[in-house]
Amino acid sequence: MSTPKDFDLVFESDEFVRPPLWIIGPRSYFADRAVPLLEVSAVPARSFSKKTLQLTGRQNPSATRNYTGRKDRIIHPIRTSKHLQVDPDRYYVDLRIFGIRNWSHFLNQALPVAVFIKDHLSKLAQQEPVFILNENVFSAITELMERIGLRFIRTNRAVTASQVKVEYSDSSVIDHFARDFLSSLSGDIDALVDEVPKTSGEAVFFNRKPPHRSIVNDEEIGQLLSEAGFVEYFMEDYSAAEQIAITLRASKIVAIHGAALAPLIFRNESHGPLQLFEIVNPGHVVPLFRGMVAGLPCTYRMVRGIPDAEMVSDAFSDVANPSMQFTRKHSLKQFRLDPSSLKFAFDSVNDANFPFGSINKAI
Repeated sequence: MSTPKDFDLVFESDEFVRPPLWIIGPRSYFADRAVPLLEVSAVPARSFSKKTLQLTGRQNPSATRNYTGRKDRIIHPIRTSKHLQVDPDRYYVDLRIFGIRNWSHFLNQALPVAVFIKDHLSKLAQQEPVFILNENVFSAITELMERIGLRFIRTNRAVTASQVKVEYSDSSVIDHFARDFLSSLSGDIDALVDEVPKTSGEAVFFNRKPPHRSIVNDEEIGQLLSEAGFVEYFMEDYSAAEQIAITLRASKIVAIHGAALAPLIFRNESHGPLQLFEIVNPGHVVPLFRGMVAGLPCTYRMVRGIPDAEMVSDAFSDVANPSMQFTRKHSLKQFRLDPSSLKFAFDSVNDANFPFGSINKAI
């Protein structure tokens, strides 16, 4: 293997339009004061311009930023003169720039870039790169990196090394290329899944523990799902390999929005059709996982919880000037879920004319 050589790679995503996202909401008295009706609303279509991702390899050693970690939370730069000296014959890639605050940020942003860089350097007959992680990064992340053969160090210090620097105009450009960048891992991931004992069923429910973004009427919803044949999982209680296996073996998934859905990035047509029901907090409605399953044999439904009085007040306080402050304030709140919304989502999966065919039926 040769020592590092300079290179420049630029990726540009295509312009595209994201179609409307239909959201099944709770029963509401806004439409009819006497008889509450289920809400079915849409996130409007959105146009995306071209985005760029640039990977720049330079053999001249330079220093990364320094970081301090507050356990596994967001990282902050600090000042220090103590730089870590490393192997001069390898490229180092600082994955700390992605602010890896949870499993999803790693799988959906950092890992695709890391795998592509490793594959590219292998084609150039260069030494395997070493990836720099925050000192207190989640154990599931290091478990998976070891399993798929990615070399890494964990440190909050600056690192002086030959670097591959990653720059991108918007994180959506990585989402655009992620599945292609990860394609070389398909054999490793399938082998990992085969080694995990088959204890999960084909219908699974990814629940969340209180207090963050959990369902208040958990027992009611749990009973509904149990009667429908779903097995409950709290995914943080399982290893990285188990989480991936449970996700890829399932044919039906009900999940509260969160990092538990991140292993969907490894799903492909060989894993069979999927029905995905994503439950979202009224204060955090985002289409990340809807986009992730686009192009796969997947029927997707988003089910929104019931907004509390404070959410309603804040949402309509200044409609002319929408602000991310609403999401920051309400994103992690506990919420109540209308079971009728979830039942409606289940009933609609065989409706080719959803949502309009379903709306015409009696609730």
